[in-house]
Parts: sequence; structure tokens; C-alpha cells
Amino acid sequence: ADKRVSLAWDPNSETNLAGYVVYYGPQSGVYTNSNNVSNVTNATVGGLQIGGRYFFVVTAYDDSGLESDPSNEVTYQVPTNNVPVINSTNLITPKNIRIPIP
Repeated sequence: ADKRVSLAWDPNSETNLAGYVVYYGPQSGVYTNSNNVSNVTNATVGGLQIGGRYFFVVTAYDDSGLESDPSNEVTYQVPTNNVPVINSTNLITPKNIRIPIP
């Protein structure tokens, strides 16, 4: 099953800003995927593998297609335990309750 992460960043102040590109990959400085997210300052990246570690940067581009240097890199480790199990022995009807994480 794939997982996702939501990213957000500060807007670029250039008047001719056309949009942003999110780059990501499995190694620092090695971005094997990209998503053009148009002119918004947030994105959700899906298709991430449970237990995987991903590195992300964002660039801005203008209406001429010129692209900025990348932002600072951020890292995300996809949790391996995506459905925590709570032992509910103190409840009236003892059983395991699964709480999905969005």
C-alpha cells in the first residue's frame, strides 16, 4: 500500500512567478521524481512506500520557464506501523480497536 505526505512552503515573491515543482527521491540530492504543482504553496505526494525514506526540495519557475535553485532539503520517513493497535482491556467490551491514520 502506498502512503503520502503533505508539504507546504513560503511563497516566492517574484511578480512573474508561474508555479512550483516538487522534486523527491530516495537519497539526499538524488531526486528521481517531480511534480509540477502549478502556483500553489502546498502539495501532497503519494505513492510512497511504507518504511521508505524520501528527500524533498521545491523550486519556483517563472512565466519564461526559468527555474530557481532548489529550496532547503527536507526528509520524510514513512512509518512502518501505519495502523496502531490499542489494547482496550479497560473498556466495557474488551477487544482490539484499530485506528487508521489518514
